[in-house]
Amino acid sequence: MAARSRRWRGAWVVLLMALFALYLRALGASDLVFDEVASFFIARRSFPDLLRYTMEAIREHPPAYYALLHLWMRGAGSSEFALRFPSALMVVLAVAWLGRLGRRLLSDEGALAVGAVLGAMPLALWAARTARMYALVLLLAVAVSERWLALLRRPTLARWLSLFALSLAGLMTHYAMLAFWPMEAVVLLAFPRRTRALRRPWGLVAAASAGGTLLWLALSSGTLTTAREIAARFPGALLRGEQTLFLLMDFLFEWHYPTLLPTLGLALLLVAAGWYALWRWGDRPAALWVILWGLAPLLLAHLMPEALNARYVIAALPAFAVGLAALLDLLSASWMRFALALAIVATSGAHWSHVLTPPDRSTSAAMATLRAAAGPDDLLLFNGPWPQLLTVYYTVPDDLAMAGVPVAAPPGFQADVDLPRLERFLRGYRRLWVYYGSTREADPAFATSRYLAERSYEVWEQPPLYLYLPAWTVEETMQHVAGPLAFGDRTLREAAIGGDRLRAGAVLPVRMTWEGEGLSWRDKVDLALVGEDGQRWLEKSLTLGAVMHDETMRLPSPWVERSGFVLPPGLPPGRYVLSLRMEGRPSPPGADEQGYFPLAAVTVELPPLAEPVREPAMRWSLFLPLVMRQVEAGEMGPSARGFPIPNPLALEDAAFGEVRLLGAEATAQAMESYPLQVRLWWQPTLPPGRPLTVALRLEGAVTTPWERYPLGPSFHPVERWRAGEVVLQPLTYPLPRSLPAGRYLLAVRVEGEAGALRAEGSRRSWLTRDYLLHGARSPAGRESLGVAGVEVERLPRRYHPPIFRHRTAERFGDLFVLRGYRIGSTRLRAGESTTLVEFWQATAEPPRIYAVFNHLLDEGGGMVWQRDSWPRAGLYTTDHWVAGEVVAERYTITIPPGTPPGRYRLMVGMYDPQSGARLPARGADGSAWPNDEVLLLTLEVIP
Repeated sequence: MAARSRRWRGAWVVLLMALFALYLRALGASDLVFDEVASFFIARRSFPDLLRYTMEAIREHPPAYYALLHLWMRGAGSSEFALRFPSALMVVLAVAWLGRLGRRLLSDEGALAVGAVLGAMPLALWAARTARMYALVLLLAVAVSERWLALLRRPTLARWLSLFALSLAGLMTHYAMLAFWPMEAVVLLAFPRRTRALRRPWGLVAAASAGGTLLWLALSSGTLTTAREIAARFPGALLRGEQTLFLLMDFLFEWHYPTLLPTLGLALLLVAAGWYALWRWGDRPAALWVILWGLAPLLLAHLMPEALNARYVIAALPAFAVGLAALLDLLSASWMRFALALAIVATSGAHWSHVLTPPDRSTSAAMATLRAAAGPDDLLLFNGPWPQLLTVYYTVPDDLAMAGVPVAAPPGFQADVDLPRLERFLRGYRRLWVYYGSTREADPAFATSRYLAERSYEVWEQPPLYLYLPAWTVEETMQHVAGPLAFGDRTLREAAIGGDRLRAGAVLPVRMTWEGEGLSWRDKVDLALVGEDGQRWLEKSLTLGAVMHDETMRLPSPWVERSGFVLPPGLPPGRYVLSLRMEGRPSPPGADEQGYFPLAAVTVELPPLAEPVREPAMRWSLFLPLVMRQVEAGEMGPSARGFPIPNPLALEDAAFGEVRLLGAEATAQAMESYPLQVRLWWQPTLPPGRPLTVALRLEGAVTTPWERYPLGPSFHPVERWRAGEVVLQPLTYPLPRSLPAGRYLLAVRVEGEAGALRAEGSRRSWLTRDYLLHGARSPAGRESLGVAGVEVERLPRRYHPPIFRHRTAERFGDLFVLRGYRIGSTRLRAGESTTLVEFWQATAEPPRIYAVFNHLLDEGGGMVWQRDSWPRAGLYTTDHWVAGEVVAERYTITIPPGTPPGRYRLMVGMYDPQSGARLPARGADGSAWPNDEVLLLTLEVIP
């Protein structure tokens, strides 16, 4: 017996530790969202002010969670990790407490199962990783239920007092906990004989609680106003259909989508079966309580006059877990229990990805940019009233003016009020930083974005933050550079730029006047600044029209598109060419192979030497076991205005000999076999005067080979650098094919003629954010230095063609086999089309890009239709393929109008687009095909 007890205790320890590790995984990696900043905003107040605020604010929650968070912040700090940590701890405690309840209702196995099910549910995972009160609601719901069921078994004074205290704590945490008092009353009424001794003390406790609640309402003006406003519209619609289904999906899966309907139906059926089992074979008052526990909050939410989010009914989640565990406990065979438990946990785990999303640091990055680059003549404009609260946590410069359009929602954007305000802002400030957040709710017609698109230049973007220059600040400097130019059915009537001699950090405004029928946001334009080395140093993709828009947006013709660039710090001096292309449309003659047409030459001049502006480094230190405290270092003062240099791993004066590495930036998420875009910022402490080489590699599950590049661009090599000069160097690092997926650290080293230079002075706090994310660091004194974290994804590859196809086995050189095809129809009329899918397989790893040709020929060899293409329109060219991989290529064959009836041959082959040479084509028997082209099929054109 003792051994069995130890085994169960050991199993519980393993379960709780595994859940705690899951909840803490990259807990502080993402920025706080609006609601979490609201928690910080309230909890940082003194106790009297905190109580006053929660009593007076409309639609605010009671103060218990904020008071606990206030005490926690005093010792643990207020980093993202610290603010979220109590929630993770509370959910783990809720799981443990629910296990205690489960032992009373079920077996030891059932108790462990109910804990595992609750801990794995996506909504519980979300609550554990959010700095809000919902984890505390979950814990108190379990605690109140366990105390109530204990009272039903054997009432004692201690249990009454604990129930009263926990119920009061629940009411002071979230008003949804009010549902528990009517549930208790229903149980008392349903079992009058068994609960006779409980009625009088319960009545006293309920009266005391009701009195306390009414007193709180009487003293809380904001709460009373909220209650009156909801009561005036209560109850809501009795039949909500889709809203109810979405609520249930979010409740169980933290995600809603029509394809989840079968899974939702099965889950509800299993829960209902478990509840029935409790009622049929268990303690009936306890079973009734569990059923009410699961249904009452959902029913209350359904009756509310507005659709509620699933988080408001999180108190019901443990009851669903108990239902599923009861069904598991009912099964006699251990393998059946294990299989069903595994299916339930796996279904929950399949939806963790909606909670464990990649880290989002967009808010902190935007605010860091404002601290570095915004000046006293700038305005920070929030297009939506709620995100302005973010500045309470993510600070902005004190001298930066802030405003919101609209001021509040409701009523939201009002043209007669907000348009004059926007006009006043454009006249009164030289730069507008616009933060788009909750825009659709506050400004559903996107009037602010449309107004700015018509009257200002959008020159920089780091969503959700955008920089606009009012037209009056740049129009005088604009000079015509090109036009008219035809891009298919679109015409660039005129292109103009704001100056052709600039320095790094300056703005290059671009104005384009477009004409064409049906102009809309679907017209996409790419701008690029091409250096003397042929490399695109800056790229910007934009859709015509307003930044924020809906799918119905149409533009007048002509439309004036105002855009531009901010030249990044360290852009080397030299001659650049501003180029343009329109996606999906042919470029005018003179464009390069990528479709970019040169518009104007721009000269970047040598900047004056100045101390570079670096992004604040986020460092971590330990504070008590399991608590990590964030410290922000490297604040920029008003004298250091300028765009920051990214420094994700908190590099501290990292020097390779006479060259310092100031910062680095890499594609955060990359795909194996595709190039990784890297940007490095260098600064020599002394004139180098010698050629140096920079090398890159990835360190992680595997270590990739070093890839070497000359330090500095060809038109501004390292030998010409000045001491103190900041130089940007963009690099393209090719990721190997079949690189294992996972997190990697991008390592950099510098090499001279005598070998690698040692990285000195590169100490970093060992608990940097990326260390927590990527589990790697680079101490000082090494030859290489980790500069950025990279998440690599595996390409979804296919190694077998589909069974149902027309089979072929023609070979093209020693690299490819055509394994077959599918076609919609081989009998067509002139003007009709059909779909052809070809299945190509690589027999070896292709060393370069090869193209496929498809030629439809008449009996005399004349071309009727043709399509030459790189695989998947150039998005998945053959240099990404691996040996054995099968790639499906899709084509639409269109018979030209007027084509006479007859039989036509479709000839297929592969060739090297650089040389034009075709790969040798041979049949399955080894015989050579004439002209290295294969007869794939014959089409018949009918009258």
